[in-house]
Amino acid sequence: MQKKRFIAGAVCPVCQAQDTIRCFTNEQDTIKECVDCGYTELLTENLSPAKNLPTTPVTENEQGQCSKDIIRIINPYEDTK
Repeated sequence: MQKKRFIAGAVCPVCQAQDTIRCFTNEQDTIKECVDCGYTELLTENLSPAKNLPTTPVTENEQGQCSKDIIRIINPYEDTK
């Protein structure tokens, strides 16, 4: 029996739907597919991790330079009085 697992936060490159990509392995291949549009991709075994992924949103200002947006994480259980 195949275990099909969803990839949290993944976006389909075809339909741009988020959280619709699942990954599973058959006899020798690893396959990822979109459950919304049916897009499938065969993954190779020698996957290398992505390098230098941004951890904060980056926007471009008027001068064409990239600037980072500051975000704040709010604890909903914190007393705000």
